[in-house]
Amino acid sequence: MTIGEKRNRLLSLATNDYVAFIDDDDWIDDDYIGKVHRAIQTKPDVVGIVGEIIMNWPGRAATRRKFYHVISNQNYKNSQRGFERPPNHLNPMKRSIATKYPFPERNFGEDTDWAMELTRSGIWKLASQVFIPEVIYFYRYNPKK
Repeated sequence: MTIGEKRNRLLSLATNDYVAFIDDDDWIDDDYIGKVHRAIQTKPDVVGIVGEIIMNWPGRAATRRKFYHVISNQNYKNSQRGFERPPNHLNPMKRSIATKYPFPERNFGEDTDWAMELTRSGIWKLASQVFIPEVIYFYRYNPKK
């Protein structure tokens, strides 16, 4: 089964109002659940998040950069501030939105393509967002995978 198919199955099994994925090789802030819970109390369509990418390049010390997944980002870009992206599978969002767009049934890049499909749909232009300004997600990037 591909990662995309697994994500689709998990979304189909979800019953709560909000969904988010935490990848098995990543970490979350100690108060991730509390911060997300407080953010969704106002019933936004999506929760904007800040995270940190820890890049482990062979033969070099790990480097860290922040990422910002918010509805004002309509594309993937790198800036002085960090990696700026539209909401993706890491963002808590209403299940009713997440389930409208299936993940491509692949093992690589399914998350980026899914995020861009949501963005191209125009859904974020009409969406409400609550933003958590602290780093709550730690994404471990390993280029060997």
